[in-house]
Amino acid sequence: MAIFKHPGKRIPRCAPLLLLSCLLALLLPACANEGNESDTESNRSTHASTESNTTATIDPNGFLSDKTDFVLQSKTTSLGLAVNGNRLSITSLLTESGIEKVGNPADLALPSSYGNQARPFDWHYLGYRGYDDGAGGIGYCFCFQNESPKALYELYVVARPAMAGPFEFFGYLRNEDTDPIVFRPNHYVSFAFHSTKTPTAMTFHKQSGIAEGWPIYSGQKFEGSGIYRTLLENGVTATAHTTVHQDWNASGSIPMIYLDYETNGIYAALEWTHGTLTATGNEEGNTLLAVGLAETANFKTRIPAGTTFYLPSVYLGVYDGDVDVGSNLFKHWFLNYKAPANMTEDPCEPLTQQDMQIGFRVASYGIQQIKWDYGWWSNEIVSAPWRTNEGLLEVRNQDYLGVMRGEDCATLSLFAYKANKADVKLALYVLLKDTKLDRAGVPTSVGQYGHPEWFSHINITGVANSADLGNEDCVNFYKNYLGSFFEKNHITTWRSDFEPICRDSDKDNRHYANGSDVSYWCTVGFGELVDHLSESLEGFRYESCSSGGSMKDFFTMTKASVINIDDSADFMSAHMNFYDSSYCIPAAQLQLPVNALTYTPGSPYYAGIGDYLYGLRCTLTGAVMLSNWGGTSAEDISHWPYHIAEVYNQKMKPLIKYGDLYHILPRPDGIHWDGLQYIDADTDREIKGLVMLWKPTDTEGAQKTVFLRGLKEDTLYELTFEDRPAQNCRKTGYDLMKNGLGVTIEGESGSEMIWITEAN
Repeated sequence: MAIFKHPGKRIPRCAPLLLLSCLLALLLPACANEGNESDTESNRSTHASTESNTTATIDPNGFLSDKTDFVLQSKTTSLGLAVNGNRLSITSLLTESGIEKVGNPADLALPSSYGNQARPFDWHYLGYRGYDDGAGGIGYCFCFQNESPKALYELYVVARPAMAGPFEFFGYLRNEDTDPIVFRPNHYVSFAFHSTKTPTAMTFHKQSGIAEGWPIYSGQKFEGSGIYRTLLENGVTATAHTTVHQDWNASGSIPMIYLDYETNGIYAALEWTHGTLTATGNEEGNTLLAVGLAETANFKTRIPAGTTFYLPSVYLGVYDGDVDVGSNLFKHWFLNYKAPANMTEDPCEPLTQQDMQIGFRVASYGIQQIKWDYGWWSNEIVSAPWRTNEGLLEVRNQDYLGVMRGEDCATLSLFAYKANKADVKLALYVLLKDTKLDRAGVPTSVGQYGHPEWFSHINITGVANSADLGNEDCVNFYKNYLGSFFEKNHITTWRSDFEPICRDSDKDNRHYANGSDVSYWCTVGFGELVDHLSESLEGFRYESCSSGGSMKDFFTMTKASVINIDDSADFMSAHMNFYDSSYCIPAAQLQLPVNALTYTPGSPYYAGIGDYLYGLRCTLTGAVMLSNWGGTSAEDISHWPYHIAEVYNQKMKPLIKYGDLYHILPRPDGIHWDGLQYIDADTDREIKGLVMLWKPTDTEGAQKTVFLRGLKEDTLYELTFEDRPAQNCRKTGYDLMKNGLGVTIEGESGSEMIWITEAN
C-alpha cells in the first residue's frame, strides 16, 4: 500500500525524504515537544499513512497517562478535552469573547465497527502523546486499542496557535491482526453543542454545472437557491453530502456546515471528496454534528494486516459575529495552512488565464496563462465534440498544430519554452483515460501492453473509460507518464476533467469492486499522484475543471491552485455560484471560466443583463479565466490592458487573496441589486478595500444604501467611484458601517466599483 501524503502545504522539493520522516514521527512512540512553533518556510501540515511493508509500528508503551484534561488554543479560541475511562470528550469550546458552545461533556465518536456483521469495536484507552507537525500545528495524539481483532486507533486533535481558525481532527486505524479487517467507520467524528438559542444550519450546494435558480443562455435551469438554511428544531436535520459525481449539479454540497446563532456561530468541514456532515437538533437545546465517509452507514473497506487506514481531517471552529465573520476566519486559515503553497508564495496567483486564441502577446494585456482545452490529442471525432485517444499526450489536433506553427514551433516542448520566455505559462488539459491504443508506454486496456485492470467501467464522454486510481500500479504508471511528459515539455499546469477521482469502478484492488469505498481509494491514489508531481516538478500547478465544480471540496482545494466555479460559461451563473461558494472556499481559489459572449449585447449567447463591463466585472471577483467562443474580439482586447493588467492584477488581486470578503447585499438573482465588499483595513497597501455593485434591472430604483463591513470606526476613508466620480466622498468607518453609503446608478442596469483608501 503506497504512502499517501495527506494534503497540506507542499513539502520542500529539496527534501523528498520528509514524507517518510513525517510518517515515522506519527507512528513511533517518541513524544514531540508540546507548544513549539516552527519557523519553517512551508507552513502547511503533512499527514501520512503507511506502506504495507513498513517497519514502523505503534508502541503502546510510548504513550503517557499522567493527565486526563487537555486544552488546545488557537489565536482566538480554545478547546477543552478530557479522558474519562475509555472515552475522550470535548468539555469546552469557547469563542474569542468567551461564549461557551459545549454544555455537558460530549464524547467524541471513535471508529464504529468491523466485519460484514458490523460488530462494534471495544476501544480501550492507552494514553496520549504531544504532537508537533513542524509546520505550525501542535496538539495531542490519543491512542485506543481493540483486542480482537487487534487494532490500534490514533486520534489527532491539532490547533494552530499563530492564527484564528479551526481545530483539526484526524485519525489512523492500524490493523495489527494477522487477517484483514473489514472496516465500517460510520460517524468517526461527532460533536455536541448546547445553547438556549436554536441555531440555523447553513449548507451550500456545489452547483457544479450551473447556479441554481438561473436560466442560462440556453434556457437550461436548475431549481433551488444555492444556499440552504435549516432551523434545527427538535428532530430537524441538515445534511451536507458531497461526492465526485461528474454529471451537472449531481455532486451534492460543499462539505461544510455553519451553525448560525446570529451573534456567534460554529462551523465544521470535511477535508475529503466523498462524505457526509449531519447536524440534528433535539429538545434539550443540543445540536449534534456527526461526520462520516461516503453514505456513512454503508461505507466499508478492507484494511490488510499490518497496514493503516487514514480517517480524513474534520475542521471545527467557532466565531463571534455573523457567518461572514466565521467564513473569513476559516478561509484565511485554509489559504495559509492548507491551500497549495504557490497561492500565498507567488504574488502572481491566482493566474489570469485565457483560452489559447491569440498567442503569446496576451502577456501584454495582463494574462499570465494560456489554456489548451479538450481534444488537442486527436483529429478524430467520435461524436461531437468528443475525440479518440482521450488519454494520449501527443499533439495531433490540426488546430493546435496550427497554433504551434503560428509561433514557429515544430514541437510542444519548443512552444511551451517560448511561452515561458514570454512570461506566459501553459495549462494543459489532460485526462486520466484509456487511450485504447495497442502500444507501449501509454495508458491502455488493449493489446500486449494493455492493462484492463487499470480502468473502471465509468465512461463519461462515450469515448474511453476512466483510470481507476485505487490500483497502485496504475498510479505509479501515471506518476511517470505525466511526470516525464510535463518535465520534457516545460508544462507547469495540469488541468483535469471527467472524474479524475472515480465515483465507481467494477475492479477490485484497494477498494471493493463496485464498493462504497471506490471514491475513497481513488482519492488516495489521486493525492499520491498530484503530490508526486508537485514534489518532483519545479513550479508545478494543478487546476481542477471536472465538470465545473463537481470537485469543489477541501481535499481538492489542498491540491488545486484553482477550481472551476461551474461549467456553464454564463457570467450570471458564475456570479451567483461565486456568491454561494465563497462562504466556504477562498475567493482566490474559485476560478470563474466565462464566455465573454454571455455579456456581449447582440451575441446569441447574451444573458440579457447589463453591458459588457457589467459582465466582465462579475468575472473579476475570484480567479479570472477569459474565453470567447467566437474567437478573441477587438472589444475583449480593448478592456484587458486596464481591467485585467491594471485593475485586477495590481489592485484587486491582493484584496482577493488577503482581504476579508463580505456579502453586503443578497444573492444575485438578475432582478435586484447585489454586491460584494473586499476589505483589508490593516494592510500597508494604499488600497484598503473595494465595493463592487451590480444593478441588473431598475426594479429597486436608481439608489441603494449599502452598509460596509470591517472598517476602523475612527478612520476617515476616501471613497473613489470608478465610473461615477461625482459620487466620490469621505466618510468615517463608523458612518459607513452604521449609516451606510448611498450609491446612485441611473438607467435600466449598471455596475460600479468603489475603491476604499484612507483619507490624507
